[in-house]
Amino acid sequence: MKNIFTFIAAVLAFSSIIFTGCTDLLTPDPSNPIGSGNQNSNVKVSIISPTSDDSISYGNHEVLYTVTPSQGINFFELHVNGKFSKYYPANPDGSKPKIMLSIDSSKINTKISFFLVYFDKDNSSATSNTVSNLVITEDRNPPFEPYNLSITPIGNTSVNIAWKDSSKGEVGYEIYRRDGFFGDYVLRFVAPPKTFNLNDNNLDLTNTVYYYYVRSVNKYGKSAPSKTVNTSGVGTSGNILPPTNLSATVVSTSTSSVRVDLTWTDNSNNENIFKIERRTSWSAFETIGSVGPNIEKFSDSKGVVMGLEYFYRIKAFSSTDSSWSNTVSVVTNP
Repeated sequence: MKNIFTFIAAVLAFSSIIFTGCTDLLTPDPSNPIGSGNQNSNVKVSIISPTSDDSISYGNHEVLYTVTPSQGINFFELHVNGKFSKYYPANPDGSKPKIMLSIDSSKINTKISFFLVYFDKDNSSATSNTVSNLVITEDRNPPFEPYNLSITPIGNTSVNIAWKDSSKGEVGYEIYRRDGFFGDYVLRFVAPPKTFNLNDNNLDLTNTVYYYYVRSVNKYGKSAPSKTVNTSGVGTSGNILPPTNLSATVVSTSTSSVRVDLTWTDNSNNENIFKIERRTSWSAFETIGSVGPNIEKFSDSKGVVMGLEYFYRIKAFSSTDSSWSNTVSVVTNP
């Protein structure tokens, strides 16, 4: 009987050696999130930020931490309010991963705690300090800038200004306007939250180009300015003023031929050349002609046929920059 017990003990010892030697690196187990690696004084992990007894807004925040590996990083576990939340494997190059603390808005005015568990490639592990009494607040950042700002003329004296906004908690919007190419932007309107368009009236759209931008406002500040738009649809890449007031007139020269006469206003004094660009509904703009400085008209008849819609714009070029006019369209009906 003694020999039998000795044999069984030997088998169990041998099995233990085999299974211990064949154990793979630790892998995360959500059902038992704090792994069974040996606590090892050679590996350490410590959370630097956020800190206990502080506050952060809801949303996504990076956890700043330090780690001292032994054989190399295997993975981390993030535990929030004592429960396993997420695991983060090492980066492909073996470096430590970015760990994010994601907090839902439902947690506003509550407190949370969290800690990290680190697992090394030598199967050892370490637990970080616990960040506790972390108060969750509303978003304390200024809003994002509005986007898709656009202008739609309403006759010759009014425009509709429209935009979109992805911010939350805004208390209003500020709409700024500049009259002409020079001068300062002036606050024109203050609009309540949820506004996404308004009209600006009593303008002189025939003789003046109006520029606009919009900012979102919340209790923590103002957004960056939106992109700038103007009532003429003109633009410049630098230090040359754009042509304005481009117009097109169809002139029938016979029952089978037609030309388009273009006129514009030259606002610059440093242009070297004006290039005339044309496109159709299915083609891109291409240069069809050019005129020298201070010229404000051009006639287009080459390749123009009856019954088509043509689009035109004028580009001015200085030695270093360019600018472009508004775009006009005409249909060449007899």
